[in-house]
Amino acid sequence: MNIRNPHTEFYEPAFIDEEDGIDGVFVEGEVPEGVGHAAIVKKPNQIKSAMENNGEFSEKNNDISFRFTEEEQSIIDEAKKIYHWLKATLFNPETGAVADNIARNGRKNWRWLFTYNQGTFLGAAHELYLITGDKSYLEDAQKAADFVMNRMSNNNGVLGDATNGDGGLFHGIFFRYFVKLINEEKLDLTTRQKYHAYLTHLANVMAEHGINTKTKLYAGTWWKAPDQNAPVALTAHVTGCMLMEAMCVLKPIQEK
Repeated sequence: MNIRNPHTEFYEPAFIDEEDGIDGVFVEGEVPEGVGHAAIVKKPNQIKSAMENNGEFSEKNNDISFRFTEEEQSIIDEAKKIYHWLKATLFNPETGAVADNIARNGRKNWRWLFTYNQGTFLGAAHELYLITGDKSYLEDAQKAADFVMNRMSNNNGVLGDATNGDGGLFHGIFFRYFVKLINEEKLDLTTRQKYHAYLTHLANVMAEHGINTKTKLYAGTWWKAPDQNAPVALTAHVTGCMLMEAMCVLKPIQEK
């Protein structure tokens, strides 16, 4: 048998619930069936049969014999290859910033730091964590999210205004992947609460200050609603819709 993030103990299995940060326990010694060992997990998708698969896990498939097909595995391998190139090339592991591009001469553009790059990077990292169970991906996603909160939210505690063009959509792309990260139960409680409060604050500011109460339009300015007859760019308004959608997807946090 194989368990994701396993831990081995040499006592009665009744104590496993006290262990933090693991998905299951291999118990050696006294087990319900007698002397030997037992594999005990918290969720069914965290244990797999070594005879039926290669220790592969999926959050979406609880079948004990689940395994990736050769085609699926090749796609995962390619995704990891692309991700690690991106991380080595455009990601700053110290700050969590994601550079916008790299020129043919090898110069990286650290002057352009956009929320959509942060969002797509953390989304890729989170997805690879779900596929592989490798916590380093989850740590990368957190760094990218923290950079947005700590370094890009300098508009009285919210993101910069984004009123037109493709830039009007950038925040919305970030919200799409950020809310999935917030809902990740493997994040520690303090981090989830921090992210949860941040996204909720953005939504409250937009709803209370940025949306015209009569037209229901949002123009990409957090602290000032558009005038009733003023034109509003579709991309900015769609970002507002994506933030509201994220709030619908956002799960309440149950304290442990």
